[in-house]
Amino acid sequence: YDCTYAFFNRCRSTVAERRRLYGNHVLPYMQKDVLRACKAPGERTVTLHIRNGDVALSYGGQMRHGYHDQPPCLYYHQVINTGYDGGPFSEIQLVHSKEEPKNPCINDIMSRHRDKRILQPTNSVRGDTCLLLKAKSLAVTQSSFSTAMKMVSSKLRRLFFANVLLE
Repeated sequence: YDCTYAFFNRCRSTVAERRRLYGNHVLPYMQKDVLRACKAPGERTVTLHIRNGDVALSYGGQMRHGYHDQPPCLYYHQVINTGYDGGPFSEIQLVHSKEEPKNPCINDIMSRHRDKRILQPTNSVRGDTCLLLKAKSLAVTQSSFSTAMKMVSSKLRRLFFANVLLE
């Protein structure tokens, strides 16, 4: 088993081991003002990390081995509608870059969930990092950025991810 493929992302380790590693070797170097760059989300807020740019349109096994395949829009809708202990979230915090191409799920979420309060990203790396770190309910994608944030965060109560790896 070669875990060095994909920058050691597939090495066998426990969540506790990875959280300890991030806590000891990443968190001490994080700038302290990052956590002041945003407000804490409400209890019924779900934070959605959505990839734009290079992999925004990669889904359904389009990329070799699926390592950066993005989840279908249905993933986000299911999280929004049933992720709050079986019920819907009332507020959605989007986190995505301004890169092109834009992930089609952003517009799809905005049009299907007009009954909910939808908050836009901060448009800064510092602010979006803060949003991910303060999220209590977080839906992540295949992304090293959201992987690092979920490992460093001490606020998470609910973590959602889509397993899009293909055999």
